[in-house]
Amino acid sequence: MSTGKTNPTPEELQAEDQAANTEGQAVSLRFLRRNPRFVANQANADLMGKYIKEGGRHWSDDDLAAVYAEHSHEFEHSEAPKTASVVRVEEPKPTPKPWGELKTRQDVARVSRNLVQYKIWLKNPEFESAVNALLRGEVR
Repeated sequence: MSTGKTNPTPEELQAEDQAANTEGQAVSLRFLRRNPRFVANQANADLMGKYIKEGGRHWSDDDLAAVYAEHSHEFEHSEAPKTASVVRVEEPKPTPKPWGELKTRQDVARVSRNLVQYKIWLKNPEFESAVNALLRGEVR
């Protein structure tokens, strides 16, 4: 008996992973620009990841800043802020969300037709927040 559910295709999974990686890189670059004494090395990355995971947080601007503020003394820092060799890094262009624009209840109905994919996206805090705001009648 068929329930009408479909599993996401490998292409859909790859697109979702690529979007998450691009967003994660943009968050990391913004954090490094805001914290010039933070040394971008594997030890600091591992420590940041550990605190993000332990705290049930996400790799977001606010959560990275909060973890850094709470545990700043545990991270490796450069002696002085980097000033002489400033490298301009272009922020990656925003990747369209795999679920598309969510501006109306009809948009939510459109993406919820694929129940398996909808459940996967509901694990994404940004998607969940957008859906909940729309369902509450809030304009974004």
